[in-house]
Order: sequence, then C-alpha cells, then structure tokens
Amino acid sequence: RLAGYEVDIHGLGARVTSVLPDSPANGRLQSGDVIVGVNGAAVEAVSALITHLARQPRQPQARLQIERDGEPLEITTQLMPSPEPDQPPRIGITVEDVGFDIDLPFPVEITPQKIIGGPSAGLMFTLTVYNLVTPEDLTGGRIIAGTGTINMDGSVGPIGGVQQKVAGAELAGAEYFLSPPENYDDAVAVARQLTVVKVATATDAIEFLRSLPPLPE
Repeated sequence: RLAGYEVDIHGLGARVTSVLPDSPANGRLQSGDVIVGVNGAAVEAVSALITHLARQPRQPQARLQIERDGEPLEITTQLMPSPEPDQPPRIGITVEDVGFDIDLPFPVEITPQKIIGGPSAGLMFTLTVYNLVTPEDLTGGRIIAGTGTINMDGSVGPIGGVQQKVAGAELAGAEYFLSPPENYDDAVAVARQLTVVKVATATDAIEFLRSLPPLPE
C-alpha cells in the first residue's frame, strides 16, 4: 500500500488458545474467545493486540471486546507485568490470528537465509519490502538500523531491549537508528555514534530517509 499497490488486508481478531493458570484473566477469558478490540481500538490480528497493550503500560487493566460463540461481549481484566522491565504488560494468554489474509497484486516468494523470529523487525521488514517494489533507494548507500513492530495501519509499536539493539547497530556501523516513540528516550540514552530518529509510522520512516542528502560521490 505504501508503494501505491492495491492490497487487501483483513483479519477477524486474535483467538485465545490457552489461559495461563495464574493469569488475572483466568475465569474471564477462555479458549476459543476471539479478541476483536482493546479499550475500543480494533484488533484484526495478534500484532494489533500486542501494540495496543504496549501503548498503555501504566494502566493496570484493559477492556477487551471479544466474541464468544458468535456473541459480542466486553470484559475487563487486570494485566500482568512483564518479567522484563521494558516489555509491555500481558494478559496471560496465548493467541493466534483468526482469518488473517493478504491479497497481493503479484506473486511473492520469501526464502530467508536465516530464521528471524519476533515482531521487533516489523518496521525494517516493511522498509525493505518497500525498497524492493519501488524504484527508490531509500538508504542511498547508508547503513540504516531500526526496530519496531508494524501494525496493519502502518503504525510502529514499541519493543523490548532497545538499548541492546542500539549497541548492536553501532557495532554494525549504522548512521541512523529508527525508533518507536515509546522507546526513543531509552535509545537516545545509550547512543554514542549514531542518531536516533523517532518514527510513529512507516510513512514517517520513509519521509525521513527521503530527506537525507545524497552521499558524496
């Protein structure tokens, strides 16, 4: 979509596959429930659920809009703090995407040389794909690093371990590090040799990269 192609992206929510015994949601949520909203914000996929929870780290509870046996319900549940200080709060459940599908305008084949897990590379994957399907060269020969989850609306979500990621980017020789707004201060605190850039959306990142002057020949 960012590159101007018509892409149909749709999902039906995040289905609960299990509830942890010590979760505050135990007895409130059950396997098979489909979470379709958090505090009124739509949840079309697991990635959206994670992002919405990460954006309310100081709130001890969340309102979940769910569907149970086809019927809409709303429940309020306490959140569990993450064992890691820079990770978002948790509900204490496992989930999977429901009805998630993407209709692309051309065939796409992905053959990764290494297995990459976790949602933190969402922003950088998005920028890489954009670079591949457009005539632009966003980096202009520069080494650009970054992190952040990506939502279907293009918004960039917070992640964990940003300070370690900045350190790794500096070791790799990166000039710039693209950071979600929620992680910006922590990233700046440890940056020594690169510039941290706050990006709230993939469009923000693209516009920043376009604004960089060309490298000297």
